[in-house]
Amino acid sequence: VEIVAGDPSVAITAPTDDAVVAPAGFEVTYDVGGFLLNSASIGGTNQLGVGHALVTVDDSIVALDADGRTFVANLPAGTHELGVELVNNDGSSLDPAVRDFVSVRVAEPLVRITSPEEDEVVSGSTVELVYEVENFTLDPINVNGAPEGGRGHVHVYLDGLYQGLNATGSFTIPGVSGCAHTLRLEMALGGHAELGVSDEVQFSLEPCLEIESPLPNAVVSGPAVTVAFSSPGFAIDGTLPAAGGRYVTQYVDGAYVGTSTTAGNATFTVVGTGTRALELRLAEGPAALGSEPA
Repeated sequence: VEIVAGDPSVAITAPTDDAVVAPAGFEVTYDVGGFLLNSASIGGTNQLGVGHALVTVDDSIVALDADGRTFVANLPAGTHELGVELVNNDGSSLDPAVRDFVSVRVAEPLVRITSPEEDEVVSGSTVELVYEVENFTLDPINVNGAPEGGRGHVHVYLDGLYQGLNATGSFTIPGVSGCAHTLRLEMALGGHAELGVSDEVQFSLEPCLEIESPLPNAVVSGPAVTVAFSSPGFAIDGTLPAAGGRYVTQYVDGAYVGTSTTAGNATFTVVGTGTRALELRLAEGPAALGSEPA
């Protein structure tokens, strides 16, 4: 066995003093100097400079460790004293005792979306998300690293689709289409393990366009197909494009095929057989007859 010379020392590296940690548990890491941690010698004959560590909470032993890291779980809410002490193989204290302590506060983390608000109508196609957290530290540096109790980031979801991660309190989602949406945040530790702590809001966009029929993957009879739609915040009154009116442009499989100035429906006059993607887009202002507006 290698004997490490020098004065033994121990320093808790995580969590930090006065950190907020989750009741579900948190990782404890510590650095050791002048002392060899050896799990194989636990309970054996004492050897100078060799032993293991006792991890304590409020002076009660919660773990024996010889790896420099362990996991502590299921602490009651409130403030606790977390300690790490180097001990001999038989568990007795060194002389003098070598210990380090930090204070931790156990509390449930919370995340709260502050913008957009529930049922808010957002103008335009860009959504500016703002949120706040409690009992949790946003850490933009360690998003891909080892998890640390009480520190991490959030995962952003729009209509169930992942948009990205964030640890600054604000996040921009550009190019949002459609009318009604659900925005959800999930709290996550470094390494992206989600905590099961989330918040979500419902909001809508205006102006927007939403196709009501036919439904996706519907079977329809051609050659003409009429698409019913709604366009909140964008009134279509029948004014011609050349006169500056509002209207929808029509696309089949991504190719422009025409316009409609009728509120609530647009007829595709010739749609080929087979699977076709029909698309409508809001438009306003002059357009030459038969040409896609600029």
